[in-house]
Amino acid sequence: MNPFQDFKPEIKLLLIVMLVAGTVTIGGILLLKIANAPREELQQANKKIEPTDAIECGGIEDMQCSDNSECVKIDPLPGARGICVPKESRTNETATWQTYRNEEFGFEFDYPDKWDTIEFEDRTTVNDEKGEPFMTLTFANRAVLGVSFCGAYRENERCEILEGDEINFIIDWGKGQKAIAEADIKDGTVAMFVTLSESTESSRKLFRQILSTFRFVSTFDSVCRENPQYSLAWTAPIQLVDAQGKGTLVVCDQKYPGESHTVYILDKEKHQVWNDGFSGHIYEKPKIIDIDKDGIDEVYWASSGCGGTCTGCRIEFYIYSQKYDERFFRTNWSVPKSPQECGMLIDQPPVFSPNLEEPRYEIFRNYLGDKKFEGENVWGPG
Repeated sequence: MNPFQDFKPEIKLLLIVMLVAGTVTIGGILLLKIANAPREELQQANKKIEPTDAIECGGIEDMQCSDNSECVKIDPLPGARGICVPKESRTNETATWQTYRNEEFGFEFDYPDKWDTIEFEDRTTVNDEKGEPFMTLTFANRAVLGVSFCGAYRENERCEILEGDEINFIIDWGKGQKAIAEADIKDGTVAMFVTLSESTESSRKLFRQILSTFRFVSTFDSVCRENPQYSLAWTAPIQLVDAQGKGTLVVCDQKYPGESHTVYILDKEKHQVWNDGFSGHIYEKPKIIDIDKDGIDEVYWASSGCGGTCTGCRIEFYIYSQKYDERFFRTNWSVPKSPQECGMLIDQPPVFSPNLEEPRYEIFRNYLGDKKFEGENVWGPG
């Protein structure tokens, strides 16, 4: 039985109009809701990944993302498609990575935890957790190299420019199983090549991520090159104050015979904690010694020089205390007996730095007072 057959025609018409109007209203509300659906998640997704890396998810097929990603959809409707976005935890993934540091060429980079690096005479390899080489670093004199393919044809489809915070790479993805990234270091005098052992979708992504962590660092050599006349003499570990662990004592000498030397103390990040210059044709190599037995190292050194038998000679003994951030010294002068007797030098009473008058520095005064010069004639007279 048709439920509408007993209704009058005008009532039937009214019901039909109401039914159509209701359908239109509900449809309009639904469309409006869809049109105004929040798109903030998609905008965030576009910030996190490049369009070329976008992987679709959801849809009628219910496509799933990997364990490290989540599906972000534009519309809330069932069956809508979205894109896979790395989970927030992945943004800090490199925070747990290890750091490889190269003092010779002045750079460092991060690589995954549980991996390791092996240094050979001509290369450094980065091995994965299985011990398999993931990438290899080699170096060459830029002056004797020709221009690489991607160096000449950067716009070629097989080439990619990867801009890091400090070091930029040109990557040649080539056509084989390997890829090579190239960068200039050491003020453009050295070419660094990083070779990816096996080029796959996952390894390429990780390769880019590692390359993006490359950065320049201060080296011992660069510290000594602050003054172009200096060269690196030697380094030694030194215990720093405030439980900072081991730092480094660095000594710089002139490249050619002269009287200038510099003593630096660097922290574990290679930042200068202290530096001091001294002069003398003959010097006693700086020593690291805990003079007051408090677990904090002091630095001791001495130098000697003469201006000639008619002007006299001097010997200077130094201590630097990290604990007090003070330098102490004792100076011994030998002067001619008279202008007519230049060859007759007479020793003068020692002169101590004024800060050694303080009672708390008595142990340093006693140490310097007992020292005898043990320097070596490194360059000879003059």
